[in-house]
Amino acid sequence: MEEFLLKLLSITCLIGFVLILWELKQLYSSCKWPETRGKIIQSKIGSPNNSKIEYPYIYYTYEVNGKEYTSRRLANYLTHPTDKEVLEMLLEEYPVGKEVNVKYHPYFHMRATLKSGPVQLPLYYLMLLSLLLISVFTGVLAIFNYNIIFETINVVFNNA
Repeated sequence: MEEFLLKLLSITCLIGFVLILWELKQLYSSCKWPETRGKIIQSKIGSPNNSKIEYPYIYYTYEVNGKEYTSRRLANYLTHPTDKEVLEMLLEEYPVGKEVNVKYHPYFHMRATLKSGPVQLPLYYLMLLSLLLISVFTGVLAIFNYNIIFETINVVFNNA
């Protein structure tokens, strides 16, 4: 049973490792995406469903191969800034009517961003790096020496 659980842990760590690498690849690959011109059509701060947290609602349109798209993705990361000062700076940077450079995915044109590559989220990257290192370390231990993990767990719990 213990060996099965460690193999399951190894597989889970490997999947986590692959997902983290995929996310980082997506962040960096957007630097090479094609670029087109777009225009800001809405720029405001709002709260979804009357929550207390405010988000930027910056919509822009752009055209690829004669087809018009609309997006609100500012950058390729999972969270949006919620700090009031940062939100105000974004509204100043992207006022309605401003012409902007839009990077769009070469195959999925509806996926676009105004800022490509990793952008100003050191905590996000620190968390990803931590998960990556934990996944690799745990996976290597689990794959190469199951006994070390069990001995460590026994020592920790027996001495507590």
